[in-house]
Amino acid sequence: PGAAGNYLRSNGTSWSSSPIQASDLPPGSNNYIQNTTTQQASANFNIAGNGTVGGILSAGKSATIAPSGGSGTLLQVGTAGTSFGSYVQIPLVQASGAPPASDCNTTSFVGRMVQVYTGKALTLYGCAPTGKWAIEK
Repeated sequence: PGAAGNYLRSNGTSWSSSPIQASDLPPGSNNYIQNTTTQQASANFNIAGNGTVGGILSAGKSATIAPSGGSGTLLQVGTAGTSFGSYVQIPLVQASGAPPASDCNTTSFVGRMVQVYTGKALTLYGCAPTGKWAIEK
């Protein structure tokens, strides 16, 4: 028998025991998520526990952020403090009017926010439980 954690491999003539090697995991396989900057089709992962992102975390257009943090918290950015420096950046749209009414409803869009800049004023819109955009100038 070989050492614990090794794999049995053949060179075509004989068998040997060795640790997994880079060539055992060929690039381009759909059987595992690879460390790459390119999108991997149908790649899913699930981490049971905490994690840290050392760079920028991007989510696709249809991405969902599941519950995390304290009770009732869906997304927590940064930690509480006594000085400025931690901000949530909300999308800014340069437009002449309000967001489309169809982008706010009484179910799945409640709480959605967007900033609209008209060239003269900045307005923050929030989708209220009534299914209407609430305005904060």
